[in-house]
Amino acid sequence: MFAIATNNGVIKIFNLKGYETEILQAHDCQITFLQFVPNGGILMSVDSESNLKMWHLTDLKLIANVNCGQDCQVTSLYMP
Repeated sequence: MFAIATNNGVIKIFNLKGYETEILQAHDCQITFLQFVPNGGILMSVDSESNLKMWHLTDLKLIANVNCGQDCQVTSLYMP
């Protein structure tokens, strides 16, 4: 499974069997960071305004939304 983000806030998710889906209007601005949570069924995304969102991969529902603030820039995340 892999995901890409577009400059207009859309996330596209693909798997190796050819399945493709989109989270339309995932963010209101450019997405700058994407990361899967290993064995968690969650995709995290961060936009250029430091909004971090967590998406449940089975139904693509938003499960968390956190604004890290303008003084913060998320460049990596660690999930043990």
